[in-house]
Amino acid sequence: MYESYEHVKTQKPKLFIAKPNREIIGVLNEAYNIKRETKLGTVPTLSFDLPYYIDIQKKHTRNPNINNTKNRYLVQFVQGDIVEWYLIKSPSEVMDESFDHKTIEAYGLAYELADKTIRNYSGTSINASQALQTALSDTIWNIGNVDASFNTMYRSFSSVSSSVLDFIFQIASTFHALVDFDSVKRQINFLIFENYGADRGTTVSYGNLLKSATKVENTDEFYTRLKVFGKSDTGILKTNITGQNYIEDYSYFISPFKRDANKSVLSHSDYMSDSLCHALLDYQALLLRSGDSYQTLQTQLASYQTTRTSLQTKLKSYTDELAIIEDSIIVANNTGQSTAALVTQKNAKNEQIKSQNALIASAQSQIDTVTNNISTLRNNFAISKNFTPEQIKEWNPFILVGTFENNNVEDAAQLLALGKEAFEKLKQPKIVVEINMVNLFECIQEYKRWGEFNLGDTIIIKNSTIGLNVKAKIIEMNFDYESGDIKLTISNVKELLTDKARFLKDLYKATTTAASVDMSQYKWDSAYADVNDVNSILKNKWDAAQREIVAANSNSVSIGRKGVIVSKTENPDRLLILQDARIGISTNGLNTIDTAIDETGVYAKKLIGQIVAGVNLSITNSGGSFLVNQNGVTIAGTSLTITGGLPDGQITSSGSWNTAATQASNSVQLGTGYDNVVIRSTGVDKGLSVVDSTVVSKTLMNSGGFKIQKNTGTQASPVWSNQFYADANGNLNITGNITANSGTFNGIVNASSGTFNGVVNAQDFKINNTSILNGNKINGAYVDSITTGQLVVTSKLGDNAINSAGTWNNSAAVAANSVQQNNSYNGVIINTSVGVQVTSGNVVTTVNASNGFSITNGGSNVFSVDKNGNLLATNGTFQGTIKTAASGARVVLSSNYGDINCFNSANMNIFQVYDETNGNSSVSNPSGNPIYAKGRWNFSGAVTFTGSVSGVVATFG
Repeated sequence: MYESYEHVKTQKPKLFIAKPNREIIGVLNEAYNIKRETKLGTVPTLSFDLPYYIDIQKKHTRNPNINNTKNRYLVQFVQGDIVEWYLIKSPSEVMDESFDHKTIEAYGLAYELADKTIRNYSGTSINASQALQTALSDTIWNIGNVDASFNTMYRSFSSVSSSVLDFIFQIASTFHALVDFDSVKRQINFLIFENYGADRGTTVSYGNLLKSATKVENTDEFYTRLKVFGKSDTGILKTNITGQNYIEDYSYFISPFKRDANKSVLSHSDYMSDSLCHALLDYQALLLRSGDSYQTLQTQLASYQTTRTSLQTKLKSYTDELAIIEDSIIVANNTGQSTAALVTQKNAKNEQIKSQNALIASAQSQIDTVTNNISTLRNNFAISKNFTPEQIKEWNPFILVGTFENNNVEDAAQLLALGKEAFEKLKQPKIVVEINMVNLFECIQEYKRWGEFNLGDTIIIKNSTIGLNVKAKIIEMNFDYESGDIKLTISNVKELLTDKARFLKDLYKATTTAASVDMSQYKWDSAYADVNDVNSILKNKWDAAQREIVAANSNSVSIGRKGVIVSKTENPDRLLILQDARIGISTNGLNTIDTAIDETGVYAKKLIGQIVAGVNLSITNSGGSFLVNQNGVTIAGTSLTITGGLPDGQITSSGSWNTAATQASNSVQLGTGYDNVVIRSTGVDKGLSVVDSTVVSKTLMNSGGFKIQKNTGTQASPVWSNQFYADANGNLNITGNITANSGTFNGIVNASSGTFNGVVNAQDFKINNTSILNGNKINGAYVDSITTGQLVVTSKLGDNAINSAGTWNNSAAVAANSVQQNNSYNGVIINTSVGVQVTSGNVVTTVNASNGFSITNGGSNVFSVDKNGNLLATNGTFQGTIKTAASGARVVLSSNYGDINCFNSANMNIFQVYDETNGNSSVSNPSGNPIYAKGRWNFSGAVTFTGSVSGVVATFG
């Protein structure tokens, strides 16, 4: 059947020149070399040339539009239903031998926002609309359509100095929003990438509009292992089942490996060996099997930790109450009042504190038990237990490490969830396709397809030669109206890296390294992640409405079996549909239903206007609820914030409060004492000062720090000296002792002198910035000396307690530096049978337990002391006095013919007692001199000698 195209006109672009107020002053029909570049999330560009001379009524005349196309004038672009405004930024005049012309480069009207600045801005916990309102406050641009989800997220922003345009890109990047500039209305829209554009099933291929195609697999941000960090380097160690600070996925390299239930290989990996594939899949299965156990332990741990925190909070209140009681006792003592009742309260409070500490210790014990169970479980995930050394070596090249950072998240569980979400976009290479196609807008035969190619639309591209079969969004469209070509760039992912830029990151001028995904300036409102009763209902209703409402586009009103569809001619994506007792409203061509109405109520992302409630009106989010019913208004779980304050008339007692007398009596006045508490704005005591009634001590707090002072003067003329002082730089000065039962100190303790009485628990001790610990023991190399009255070693001294421990503790050193049995050391021998024996020539000295101490000379015993105390000396001289025992034998001669000789010189024996052969004892003076007996001699016990006497007879008197 022949189809006439007489009613169809090609959609060639038309250009109009206008003043900055949009007053059109000329038509640029003579423009040529027109090129237009559009890209999702950016400001479009337009360029064209103008000849200096044109034919007007058959006369070669200077082109009047040359003077009209001034810098910062506007260009209106019109093509079919498309209307856009551009700002002339860089006009240039080109003169050459062939043809003189003027080249115009213009940017989308949003570029005028680059000429406005925002300085020293800082905002915390604000949503997208609030951030945009701040950015656009000094411009004539306004907020258009902001997806409701972006207004339930709350994040932080700061800008020292940037253009408004850059700040808008920063906001969009932070919320992961697709920014869309409406130059006609001067509006800025924040849209969800997935919901932008339409999928009409459009296909292009060779012979079907396609001229050329390029497929690029981009791996600039492709990772198999993603390290996750939050605020202050918070990690996911505690919440990740493996106990590692990263998550990983090797499915890209494992594919197309497959195995059956018996682990028989059905297909092999293009990259990895079957052995490594089996090991990785087994490891993954192990983690999955252990997931429930791990989650149970994590739930228990969180519960016990919550209990401990609650108990610690209660303990803090008890200690505060105890401090108040003790202060009251001090006051009572100073004023002479009875303290009996207060002492009873103090004792009772101490018992409460004791009981509370016991409960905390019990909770801590439970925490320790669960923590140990988690460690035991994680030991099963050790790499060495699940992979062979060969597998680990093969695995290494496939570990491609990236980093996810979110400097506004401290919660490890939330950080892990965000890291997994980001990893989904990074664990596969990105596919980018660039195609050149026929400009169908100039082909009247294709007029029915003119609406199928729009920025953000989804199309299918096929080319069997290069294995191309891609269904993806159009993210960039470049038009060359002179050559009639259209260049499209498409992607099958939300975050795209092209050869020059990365979508929604580089486009928004957010800098990042190739190995880092920067998610800074991020603060979630917990309502974004939590699920409550209201948003569960809304989600169910929206999903149901979207499933049941299916319709096509129409330029006005369409009534058919699918229902009634009403759409705006200039924006067909914004439509209303009536179907099956339901009304649905969409802003994106029914990709999603933004508002739904059925017999049960209204389900909307935003409600604007007056709400008339029935019996109950409930507004809830994860932070709390707001309930209006017959009992009034109830606000639960959240605080009431009134911005700007309440007028006096809305406060019942405002009339009585707002008087000078009332304010003076009910407010704190500068310089006035309140039970010795004074606030001053000037002077040495500027700030808050508290002086006790006896003027002995004072506490001072101001911007310079916190001080506790002692009066070293008199009560009348106090002189205050700092006893405890903490300044604004974090320095803490204490002149007394620090006493603590327990606690943790994070930082460095510098002490010139002092004593720690008690237990000091520390992860490390350093001297001159060098650790003195080695394996939780003190390194003896750093102990110069030990001064002690008594050193008790209950076990053994550690090796490091001996400076030469490293030298001593080896067999060679032990042999060289210790005494060995049976070895001689300068004549000294130690032997288990002989004892200690020292030999010098013929003289041998022996010490042992059996025989005591002995000295032999040439084999003869010349001196010995046995174990019974008997002394043998064969020669020698004794100097001094010899004392004998009080009873029993005094001097015993152990052998016959033993003599006792006394000398008065070296060779003169003057007295001798000896035994004779006949058993008699004789006393003589060998020198021949007389022996004199002086004094009184008693012979009463003498016996009569009856034998004969020979020799000299004793003479008496």
